[in-house]
Amino acid sequence: MKTVNRIALILGFTVLTGCAAKPTLPSLPTSIGGFSGSSTSGERGTAGFDADQDTIADAQDACADTAPNVMVDTSGCELATGTIPGISFPPAASALDDNARVALDAYVEAMTRYPEVVVNVEAHTDNRGTAAANLELSKERVLSVVRYMLAGGISPDRIKPFGYGESRPRAANATAKGREENRRIEIKVLEGLT
Repeated sequence: MKTVNRIALILGFTVLTGCAAKPTLPSLPTSIGGFSGSSTSGERGTAGFDADQDTIADAQDACADTAPNVMVDTSGCELATGTIPGISFPPAASALDDNARVALDAYVEAMTRYPEVVVNVEAHTDNRGTAAANLELSKERVLSVVRYMLAGGISPDRIKPFGYGESRPRAANATAKGREENRRIEIKVLEGLT
């Protein structure tokens, strides 16, 4: 616990922790807005035209009909919010593997293109071990993600880390598959382009 708190102190922000009771939170959007400064000048099909205003010119946009108010990857396709595919943890571990780094690279790149975006990064565990140990483990996991995003150039004031331990399961912890689903990272947009 002391190590995690020291790391949080060094990074300059506090990891908020969840509790068994689910707090009442304001509704959060599931995606974020397109970049308001994107160019729609030029004619459709030209290099500078961006019909869906997602910051990716139509000539390079693999998903040229992206809905308004969503964050997209470098190909112009919507990035998922909520549980982030590609980020998983073995039991009792907090280190990011290569798949997690690749998944986070897409978010770092997108947040660089959408400088107004502020996100919650939430870490969750399964129920193996004590609730206190799982809460600490979720703090370690969220700090692994946040450190990676900071190293990618994202400002710490744009990332709000939360460790919830085992208090918010997505699946039953009775099976290995359910426990694996519960060891997850979620990214939710708090502020951004609307």
